[in-house]
Amino acid sequence: MAGFAPQQQGIFYLTEGGQETEIQYRHGHDLPEFAMYPLLDDPAAMADLKAMYEAVLEVAARHGFVAMLSGLDYRGSPDWGEKLGYSRDGLADALERSIAFLRDVAEPYRDRLPGLLIGGQVGPRGDAYALNRTITAEEAEDYHAF
Repeated sequence: MAGFAPQQQGIFYLTEGGQETEIQYRHGHDLPEFAMYPLLDDPAAMADLKAMYEAVLEVAARHGFVAMLSGLDYRGSPDWGEKLGYSRDGLADALERSIAFLRDVAEPYRDRLPGLLIGGQVGPRGDAYALNRTITAEEAEDYHAF
């Protein structure tokens, strides 16, 4: 697992954000349980997502930023996956496909964007907007280790 390189003078990182809002409200794609990974089986949604990520990569390349892409795996945890009808194996497959998609989108930019990062998210375990308890590190490791 790679982490961020030590911060260097004059190096700026650009990350995307708000993909769920944009894909839903600007492009009209439904997000069941506000999860993005179900869109992996929707070619039109994936084309819109690809264009969204390419726009971020173009800005990063134009301005000399290091880019980081992530995001399709939000709510990619067992409780949310179960609500969406995913087995743990099915969810693991969706998460791997999410990262593969980001790598494919980023590939043409590798020469123009040295240091480009692909990130994966873990969780959340409940509704992040209505937290009712905190889990321990051991519980989190057990829960997300599938």
